[in-house]
Amino acid sequence: MQNNESKRRSATSKLNLSLLAITAVVIALLTLYYVASPSYIDSRDAKALFAAGRYQEALNAAEITYAENPYNIMAYSIVEQSKLALNYERYIADAAKYKIEIDDLINDHSNQIDRMKLKMLLEAMIFDYARLGEAGYKTPPHLSKEADEYNRAFTDAYARLFKNAR
Repeated sequence: MQNNESKRRSATSKLNLSLLAITAVVIALLTLYYVASPSYIDSRDAKALFAAGRYQEALNAAEITYAENPYNIMAYSIVEQSKLALNYERYIADAAKYKIEIDDLINDHSNQIDRMKLKMLLEAMIFDYARLGEAGYKTPPHLSKEADEYNRAFTDAYARLFKNAR
């Protein structure tokens, strides 16, 4: 009886070692593919561009890579992250431009036309911010923070000037 038990343990041990060896080989092959695959090399280059804040270049590189290999999840992720970052950059550029005009109108909105223009500009910037969607871990923090600051300024001004407007 004990001999059968020891044979079973030995067979189980050999099976476990075989499974471990197969798993190690599979992991090694996947790692080699990731390190040596031209598609993933290009993805890492696009990721470096993204990390450097060169979002348009990262988007262009990642789109080419993703078009060549639609199974490259890293390239797809960089495409989506870059689009989001570019949307935030566009909002920040628009906000900076319109904030000057909004501030001028806040200081002198003596006539009804200027008041309506001010209201429309504030609503447009608040709506544009809402369309950005939720900033998540994929949004570069400096962009998210700057966009939030502009939006807060616009919503505060709107609430202060047009409390009963909506």
